[in-house]
Amino acid sequence: MPFTWTPARRTGRLMRPSLARRSAAWLLAALLCGAPPLAAAGTVPPAGGAVTSRAPQYAQPDPRSRVLVELPVGAALTVYRCFPRWCEVQAVRQGARGWVIRSSISVQGACVQLVPLGFKDVRRQEGGYRTELDLNRNGRACDPDDLHAEKLRSAAPALARGGRS
Repeated sequence: MPFTWTPARRTGRLMRPSLARRSAAWLLAALLCGAPPLAAAGTVPPAGGAVTSRAPQYAQPDPRSRVLVELPVGAALTVYRCFPRWCEVQAVRQGARGWVIRSSISVQGACVQLVPLGFKDVRRQEGGYRTELDLNRNGRACDPDDLHAEKLRSAAPALARGGRS
């Protein structure tokens, strides 16, 4: 938002807008910029996954919260979203929605589908690491370089056909 200089009433000098008015303009701009991601929250389809090591499912993303159920190795999951340490999941058989430690699950799909869920930068030591997702073999699956390479790989057939689909 550009500043508009307004003449003072008596002196004829130009004045800057008040601090309160500038702060309100910045706040409004920040809220408007934040609106599309907030409106789109929850629109990413969940992905299928499985437990790679025995893991408790917690009510909140906190190891001190109540344990809902102990998930066995191989239990099928629906993964709704992930953060660097936690994923919100629902066990297919138990039905309760809760949180598990991200390193104890593996999620199916390509990086293009997994990154919007928050399942990104998966380290080689984590249960969800798969070599087919680590295209540049740097030990981190679904990092920005892998995502870029995956987009280029998916665009290659269209380019080979002369850009036509």
